[in-house]
Amino acid sequence: SLVLRTRRTGDYLIINRQGNRKTLKEYLIEEKIPKSLRDRLPVLADGNHILWVAGHRISEHYKIDEQTKTILEVQITGGTYDG
Repeated sequence: SLVLRTRRTGDYLIINRQGNRKTLKEYLIEEKIPKSLRDRLPVLADGNHILWVAGHRISEHYKIDEQTKTILEVQITGGTYDG
């Protein structure tokens, strides 16, 4: 079940085809997302697995490839995020 929410402890992204993980916290720090914006940044999540960091990155596990059969398109409009 997918949920659009803000970050939580334990969130992670799959960062490569080998299935290696990176915590969302590490990713946000490496991308130099200001601390003041990190708790407002919307993420699309399945449990703690982050599928999409809105405006930034898609989990490698969910990227479209030659074996993709179904595509989910999500758009976010409005809001106050300004990153």
